[in-house]
Amino acid sequence: MGKIMKSGKVVLVLGGRYAGRKAVVIKNYDDGTSDKQYGHALVAGIDRYPRKIHKRMGKSKMHKRSKIKPFVKVGVVLILFEIKMVIRHLLQSLNF
Repeated sequence: MGKIMKSGKVVLVLGGRYAGRKAVVIKNYDDGTSDKQYGHALVAGIDRYPRKIHKRMGKSKMHKRSKIKPFVKVGVVLILFEIKMVIRHLLQSLNF
């Protein structure tokens, strides 16, 4: 069977806790593994983006608002919607 999801592709998570979030496919398992016998993929994305900051805010408030919350998820291929964007050069440096 051919590859459904290739590593480096940007996907949109359609179901679950992170529904509506964009993520990048790190590694895909099209044929499944011994414990998960279906096509799935390891994805990483941003759960909470940084918020807008203003000049009049204090240092601690600026620090709180500029935090990013990432997520890593093993998702079924059926709940991942592939977008035409590709991020290859980042994954080549990680050797995936």
